Amino acid sequence: MRAKSDWKAKDIDEKNDFEDWYGSVALLKAATRGLIANNEVLERISARLYGWAATMLDKASVHTIAHRIDISIKKAFDLDNDLVAPEIEIEIHPSTPTEPSMFSVSERSSETKDIKEALEQMSKGKDAFEQRQRRSHDAFLEFKANLTQAKARIILDHLSFKEFATMIAEAEEFADRWYNLFMSVDEAKLPAVYNLVLLLAHTLGKKTPDKAKELFRRVRDSKPLVRFIFSETGVQFDAMATWAGIRSPDLDKLRFARLDRVGTDYDLSLEVLAALSEGKQELLTEYINEKLLKKEPSEVSRGIMVAGFSDQSEFNDEILNRFEGFAGLVGAAQRAAKYAYERNVWAQHWFEKMCLTDENSSFWCYSVLFLKIVDGRFSVWHSKIPKKGKPIQLFGSTLDDTLKNRFKKWKNHRNEKLFGLDAPAPIFLQEMDDNK
Repeated sequence: MRAKSDWKAKDIDEKNDFEDWYGSVALLKAATRGLIANNEVLERISARLYGWAATMLDKASVHTIAHRIDISIKKAFDLDNDLVAPEIEIEIHPSTPTEPSMFSVSERSSETKDIKEALEQMSKGKDAFEQRQRRSHDAFLEFKANLTQAKARIILDHLSFKEFATMIAEAEEFADRWYNLFMSVDEAKLPAVYNLVLLLAHTLGKKTPDKAKELFRRVRDSKPLVRFIFSETGVQFDAMATWAGIRSPDLDKLRFARLDRVGTDYDLSLEVLAALSEGKQELLTEYINEKLLKKEPSEVSRGIMVAGFSDQSEFNDEILNRFEGFAGLVGAAQRAAKYAYERNVWAQHWFEKMCLTDENSSFWCYSVLFLKIVDGRFSVWHSKIPKKGKPIQLFGSTLDDTLKNRFKKWKNHRNEKLFGLDAPAPIFLQEMDDNK
């Protein structure tokens, strides 16, 4: 039994990430059954599991975790600003918290100087691609080793909203300490702790929304050193952190400002998806009503698009019908919004058929129709549909790769559009200040 052995995560080779992870999970589960002392667990598990440990261990252990994270944050601030890191993306799956997150690594876009060079790289074929992949992988390993040596590995570790909030609830003194630290640190240091700033902002939203708002504003123009996205949909961590949590005038204003700022249909669809994922459909309704009272066609069009990217409801049905047949910008927005809206409705219809049928051939037919039109809203409603048929239970997981490809196609299509028309250059879009 691992609990009675001398196994420690720090003794495991860094290449054996899975042993490091699952060995730590086993120890945590042993602790909940009284097979090993809580304080001993913390000396043996991987720091990657500190968030989950905070929800399972006693108060003294949670204080120890908070203290160690505090040290790691300070070490992160000591990192050289010139530290080289590839593009690192971590895909988060909230439904499987006991599974390790997977890293996606690529060369930073700044390393490609211009379009001509990018096309030349693409034309070099498979060997050149594999070389770029190896360089990215080696750069990631070096980056990870540098973080470990500097005791700043917290940059790579994902803590869920619940895990972080649980830790702060048990170790409240760290909330003010980190708030003051994040608000005063040099802007060049923010990318290293970007995700931790968002976690703290989300946690503070319940009791001190004014502080939460200041933290969200603090990193608004910054970019994370390590980017977290949720599942295959591509929703960014900052969007989820902003839309999660309780409602308040300060935070709702911040959420509306995010909807106002995005400059493509793709970014707008992701913002709406974040809101839907966090149960903020009522707030989206308020936003739509506010926009439809404006005189400017661009404002009305943005409200219509939010309705089109939302889930089906009588309210959204009425909005899209109200502007049927309009000309100009509003008419273009209505047609684009209706196109997106109806495909989501049909995607739900075909998925329900897939979940009910016991015939393999029917399941295949329905899945072909479903996979032609489904978008990221699938992550919001799929779990609400009972999976009664045998084919969906046997073959449902085989759809994952095709779903990813479909989401990428929607990205390619919507990334070039705004209100259904060719998106203007960012310079032509007036940035909305959330002080207004």
